[in-house]
Amino acid sequence: MAGKNVHTVQAKLVASQPLITRDEKNIKAVLSAQISDWQLGELRGKVFQKFMGTNVFTMEGHRWKQSRSIVHSAFSRESVSNLAMYERHTQDFFINLPMESNGWTKVLDLQTIIFGLTLDIITELLYGYSVHGQNSQKRSQLAAELGTTDLPDAQGFTTNMNRAAEYVGFSAMFGRWRNFVPSLEYYRIRNSIRKYVDWYVRRRLDQISSSKAALEPASDERFILLHELSRLTQDPIQLRSETIGLLAAGRATTSALISWVVYHLARNPRVFNKLRDAILSDFGKDMDFHRTGLAELRNCKYLQFCVNEALRIGTPQASTTREALNDTTLPTGGGPDGKSPVFVPKGTLIVLHFFAMHHRSDLWGEDVQEFKPERWEEKKIDWRFSPFGGGPRKCAG
Repeated sequence: MAGKNVHTVQAKLVASQPLITRDEKNIKAVLSAQISDWQLGELRGKVFQKFMGTNVFTMEGHRWKQSRSIVHSAFSRESVSNLAMYERHTQDFFINLPMESNGWTKVLDLQTIIFGLTLDIITELLYGYSVHGQNSQKRSQLAAELGTTDLPDAQGFTTNMNRAAEYVGFSAMFGRWRNFVPSLEYYRIRNSIRKYVDWYVRRRLDQISSSKAALEPASDERFILLHELSRLTQDPIQLRSETIGLLAAGRATTSALISWVVYHLARNPRVFNKLRDAILSDFGKDMDFHRTGLAELRNCKYLQFCVNEALRIGTPQASTTREALNDTTLPTGGGPDGKSPVFVPKGTLIVLHFFAMHHRSDLWGEDVQEFKPERWEEKKIDWRFSPFGGGPRKCAG
């Protein structure tokens, strides 16, 4: 078989012959129905552990379940959805947009600025204090706020996170030859990131050592992931590894989503105006960010349709990989008609291609390449839509 009706193939590369699938039945089997037959694989584990350490993204088996339980418990509080903090950093984002004398912005690389926005938000969410990469004045005020001169290098942290992400991507691309990628500079970058995170971890553990009452959440306490995690474990290495993993994953996917939403709204004035009207109708011109949470945002249907459509077209996590733990099968993709099961030998690598699945015209219609939020009025969310994977290892936050 050949053509657009083929959804599972075997690639022939220099180093391996992985299976690649965009079939929702096969993706469901690997990530959920037959999950016990698959593992992350040695390559993925080593590449990510080199940067993040051992955490929910890199571990398998019992250790993964334990880590997953800790992270899920930390994300269980509704206070994570308070929008006031997001609004503060968004205003810094708008201030940073270079304006012309006519009131319009200059031509610029918006994604770079969006990376700064998401890093500011996520570091405050994780550690209680933002790197303030967008606002140098706030960054200089942070030392006084904390009553210390021993503050880690926030600006360097921002730069190093960008460079570390590039290195991890190159290492994954080189596969078994990843050790040939120059690494001396990478180790310096990684150690600088760890030093930054360790400063906040030590500060939190010192609070607990000084008073066990620090383990008890106050009724008005804002959500800080490090505080939530430290109520479940005081292992400094695990606290560092879990938060770095969530920082790297959350920052990249959130930046990609925001970028795609802005990209499509700028090119679709009809959708932009319809979304603006829906937001004004649901929240008014003077939205109270202290009272509005995720539940209210989810109730704004057209906003959700726009987000889902941006996730479908852009798919921040374009693909993921797994390795067969033993001889197994995929439910479909074999035989003359491509509908029979496929035998998969132990050790076979499979690429689950969410981006390709989200661009199948047989699943989404002939207008699959069009940004059309209205398609979600009748769409049921199932395995055909997997922007963050699925099954037990689906994105926690």
